[in-house]
Amino acid sequence: MAALIGKLMILLIPILGVLYPMMRFLPSLYDWMMRSKVLRMYGELRLLENEMTIACNAGRDTGEMIAQLDRLEEQANQLKVPVAYASMLYMLRHHIDLVRGGLKKPTDKVGAE
Repeated sequence: MAALIGKLMILLIPILGVLYPMMRFLPSLYDWMMRSKVLRMYGELRLLENEMTIACNAGRDTGEMIAQLDRLEEQANQLKVPVAYASMLYMLRHHIDLVRGGLKKPTDKVGAE
């Protein structure tokens, strides 16, 4: 019986040596995964906003950009994140609305210059 416990201890020490660092790493990995879901959409929003600025300055139709904003908003509405990250998602939705508002008022920007 004592020999079995000794062998078990020899196996348990390396296992704990591997599991302990993993337990410290997993929460930061989880945080990164949840944040990257929302931040990826911010990248798309920024590209769309840049296209919007170019289109407004060139006087082009913004109907396609509104459709892209609608798709992005639908993706944001379908995104599943824990409650701790919900504020990031609400801010993304708010920023999508701000960009949409900028698309609806291109004449105000031109008239102010």
